[in-house]
Amino acid sequence: MEYDELIEEIKELDKRLQDIYTEIDDTIFKGESRDGLVRVDLKGSFEVRRITISDTMNYTDEELIEDLKEAFNNALMMVKKERNTAISQEIFNRIGEC
Repeated sequence: MEYDELIEEIKELDKRLQDIYTEIDDTIFKGESRDGLVRVDLKGSFEVRRITISDTMNYTDEELIEDLKEAFNNALMMVKKERNTAISQEIFNRIGEC
């Protein structure tokens, strides 16, 4: 592969990765606590869109904070997994084309 072709491939990959980030940033990931009573909707850009707390449970402040952390961390793991999967897939697709 010539130098100019390689540079062009890198530019195309960079643009595709930016498109992937934009797509993921606009996606809503829904995390929830183990008991499902607290839910966090998190955009791929790490912006919290909504927090839902079930009114069927009486929480102490400490329990509520723990469930919020759990739901938020669950949503964060989903975002990270989606980013890693999408980027890895794109890179492997490019390597396969070479």
